[in-house]
Amino acid sequence: MNFSVFNLTLAFANDATFECCILPIIIIVIIIVVSIWGAIQHSIDEKKRLEFQKEEQAKRDKEEAERTAKYQKEYKEKMEKLKQLLAQSQEDYFDSLEKLKSDSTNADLKQNTLQLGRKYSEITRKFEGDGKVTIYDEIALMNDINAACAGSNPISSQTVEERLTKLSELKDKNLISVDEHEARRQRILDEI
Repeated sequence: MNFSVFNLTLAFANDATFECCILPIIIIVIIIVVSIWGAIQHSIDEKKRLEFQKEEQAKRDKEEAERTAKYQKEYKEKMEKLKQLLAQSQEDYFDSLEKLKSDSTNADLKQNTLQLGRKYSEITRKFEGDGKVTIYDEIALMNDINAACAGSNPISSQTVEERLTKLSELKDKNLISVDEHEARRQRILDEI
């Protein structure tokens, strides 16, 4: 063993031997160690990058799920309010039609019924979703109003002449004033 230590000492003593045999081995070992260290570091960095991407994707997925849940909740609340509004406007419209049946000559009531019908029609369009199709359009509303007014008032089945004659008789008997007679007379004439 002393002999090999001696030889090794001689080998280090000789620069040429060191430069041609030992130095390249040391350089190769250093290169291998650095390469292995770089590969390990790259593997660690890649693992951290993938974990970061997973965390970021999880955050985005959670935010998207929260936005979707919020949108669905708001949409459900909006539809519930719209259902209530639709039911109320439908009730108001049909109640007004019933009132119109008993007082078919009341122009204000006709106008109010038409406005309620338009509101009902507008809400129906919103409720259906596309905003275009509705079962109640202007023609349907006028048909409803005309049907409510037709034949519901016995006076309306009388001729204009009969109504004016009856009105004059009421004035002659002092059951209505002259001003009231003129106002009602004008109303009857306006219906022509």
